[in-house]
Amino acid sequence: MRIASKLDIMQVSSYDLFLDIDFQNLQFRGRVLIELESERDVILDSLGLKILNSRADEKTFRFEQSGENLVIKTGPFKGTLEVEYAGSIPD
Repeated sequence: MRIASKLDIMQVSSYDLFLDIDFQNLQFRGRVLIELESERDVILDSLGLKILNSRADEKTFRFEQSGENLVIKTGPFKGTLEVEYAGSIPD
């Protein structure tokens, strides 16, 4: 996952990526912890991913996938955001 084109409104401090791969069924599941500060909703690249949920601490955030972008409805945000996702590995 990478930050979408609105870099001027989002500062990322760190990424921690966790990935489980099922080579037999050509699928994967994962989660990313992103420490960031954003002036408004967080926008990430989610091309080829099915987003399962997004949260920070005990709060779950609504999200929308539009084209290759994932828009997480955080409003102004500072902290660690967790996003869980799944996808398929092409043959």
